[in-house]
Amino acid sequence: MRSVLAVAVALSAVLSSAGAQSTTSKVIPPEVATTDGNSSSPYFSGYGAGIAQQVVASWAVCKANALINQVDLRADGANTGALSSRTFTNLKFYVGYATTTPSTMSSTFASNRGAVTKYIDAAYTLPAQVANARPFNIPFKLTSPFVYLPVKGDLLIEWEVPGMYSKGQYFFDAHNLKTSSGTATPFGTAGTFSKTSSYGVQGPATDKLVPGGSIEFNAYGVPSNNGSVAFLGFSRSQFGPLSLPFDLTPLGAPKNFLNVGIDLVLPLPLTAGKIGVFNGSAIVPVPNDNTLPGLHVYMQGAFVDTQANNFGLVFSQGVDFGLVAGTQPQQLVGTHDTQNSTGSLSPGYAHVLQLVGVFN
Repeated sequence: MRSVLAVAVALSAVLSSAGAQSTTSKVIPPEVATTDGNSSSPYFSGYGAGIAQQVVASWAVCKANALINQVDLRADGANTGALSSRTFTNLKFYVGYATTTPSTMSSTFASNRGAVTKYIDAAYTLPAQVANARPFNIPFKLTSPFVYLPVKGDLLIEWEVPGMYSKGQYFFDAHNLKTSSGTATPFGTAGTFSKTSSYGVQGPATDKLVPGGSIEFNAYGVPSNNGSVAFLGFSRSQFGPLSLPFDLTPLGAPKNFLNVGIDLVLPLPLTAGKIGVFNGSAIVPVPNDNTLPGLHVYMQGAFVDTQANNFGLVFSQGVDFGLVAGTQPQQLVGTHDTQNSTGSLSPGYAHVLQLVGVFN
């Protein structure tokens, strides 16, 4: 019988090594990238005036550095109806460094501001929203890129709308999160076994995706147990000279794809489950290193099935694991009156953000 480990090692040698890739956007917190947050914010949209000041933990932004071109918000999804646009005669928008962290943020605005730059000082219109759709379509574009370096402090973002407040129904999406949990998101195409099955892969222990924790790659519903491994890589877009996903048809495995770079090959032992299927996990310890939050690691399973294709292997979907610090990712302080030196602070509460740029 073909040794799946030998095949994996040979494949890795042929395709060479992979490297980590930068990203062009990220949602904070990532847990609600595709779902509505659990709260809403009236600052500044619902009041029509005031200050919204937000501190974002450096680990949630990037590992080494970032070039931020734009900050996007989205309308709150608790109200799924259409929303009319809303125009403000003046909006000031700042990006820079905080003197505090999300968990130590003060209700006094001045106490949180470090070095900041004003990027907008002009009229601004919140776009109309159609019913049953809440994309990140409320942009705040920087006139020049902001170079963010985590060593200088956490990120501070601030909106200021002078004038008398006038309540409306236009609220921003927000999320209340005092401690962060990692993310485990399946992606890509899964190959087919010779025996009909509805197998899958997942990352069930997202609370452990922190320094000192572990990455758990789980396969379930596998219809045979002839040998299996898990690939771990630091990229899902490039593996040496290959763009991912890489179609394995030329190797004799049609409708199978290499979805992740192969930086490490791990055992993936399976045990019998219910109704003749097999389940198993590959667990990788995460070093207790506080520079790791923000890192993404990608895993994929490969299973021996000599009847499935000429290559003799079935390749699963990939799982994208996002590591976090386990601590609070961001915090908002807001007021409806720009004359106030202090605002309302509810621990864990902040706008859901999409940052656009380059994040390394």
